[in-house]
Amino acid sequence: MAAAEGDDDMINEARKACKSKCFSVQQIKNLSTMFLNEEGKYRFFDAVYNCSSDQEKYPSLRQN
Repeated sequence: MAAAEGDDDMINEARKACKSKCFSVQQIKNLSTMFLNEEGKYRFFDAVYNCSSDQEKYPSLRQN
């Protein structure tokens, strides 16, 4: 994801990774810091939801 240019490319890279790996919500949260705006983060969270190993913790990604 770090080598990708722009939100769409980063999200596509994340989708590719999801085909073979699962990620914890903490890992997803850490990766989301690469996005510069809330829209990109939301689209990323939506794209990788199904490859989360602990989906019950997904609500913790919500901004307060």
